[in-house]
Amino acid sequence: MQEVADPAQVGEWASRTARAWGSGAVFGARAAALRDNARYRDWAARMERHTCSAGAVGALCRWAATIDVRPLLAGLRVPALVIHRRGDHSVPVAEGRYLAGHIPDADYAELPGEDHTLFVGISGPPSAP
Repeated sequence: MQEVADPAQVGEWASRTARAWGSGAVFGARAAALRDNARYRDWAARMERHTCSAGAVGALCRWAATIDVRPLLAGLRVPALVIHRRGDHSVPVAEGRYLAGHIPDADYAELPGEDHTLFVGISGPPSAP
């Protein structure tokens, strides 16, 4: 797990996200199963434009990079299910496993696929080996 986000990387990520915002590229990149689907890209572009301005999303990215919930995980006392896709390109699977391993009594479900967006791709229980 990376301890502290590199400010240069955070700044580049925030700027890149803001530049692409409204085109569908940001939200669409998190749905690998639909990367060639024009209808989905159009929907993602509308969703981006209707939810946040490019400037606001850049600020949100910078803010999100300052949040570290790791010190709070051991204190959680709620039922928790961490779901992660094995090939997620947005968030490494090790981070999902880390959450599940540090939340008391958490359950962990690892799904096949690369989609980060939960409602895209395979969303049922993994099949038995």
